[in-house]
Amino acid sequence: MKYVLVIVSFLLGAMLAVPLLSYLYKTGNIKHFGIENVRGEGEWKNLHRDGPWRFYFDNDTLHSEGTYDMGTQIGKWTFYHPNGEKKSEGEFSDGLRSGHWIEWYENGRKREEGDYKEGRREGYWTFRHENGQVESSGSYQDGKQIGEWYYHDEEGNQIGVLNYSKFNDAE
Repeated sequence: MKYVLVIVSFLLGAMLAVPLLSYLYKTGNIKHFGIENVRGEGEWKNLHRDGPWRFYFDNDTLHSEGTYDMGTQIGKWTFYHPNGEKKSEGEFSDGLRSGHWIEWYENGRKREEGDYKEGRREGYWTFRHENGQVESSGSYQDGKQIGEWYYHDEEGNQIGVLNYSKFNDAE
């Protein structure tokens, strides 16, 4: 039958539901149930997720897929909306977002795009309304908005400019 193994897990990613219970079957398959009822499948090594993993919503659609190295997210990860459309995609390095990331709305249009460095937003970013028009754009440094940021309404008309350097200089 089944052997039950209760494992306490820590939140490994802001968008990844953390499994609270794990069931180890004699076949070697492991299924997890967590906050969002997300089920994960993959290999364990010394009680850490290791190698490729896939997580599924209750309805068996893919929630996310990527690789762990002894419990730490590494390499390319892809997350999905419950309708099966991509939600976000990018790289992890030592468990932190790194490099270029893109997020999408459930309708498949881009929501935001930019780079991460050691888990913090870095460089030029673009955020979009659900209809695809640019909502705001500007730069980040060490996770803080810097310089001029441009804001637009849903029709694409510029509605404002804000210089964040003035705020950062006051700190």
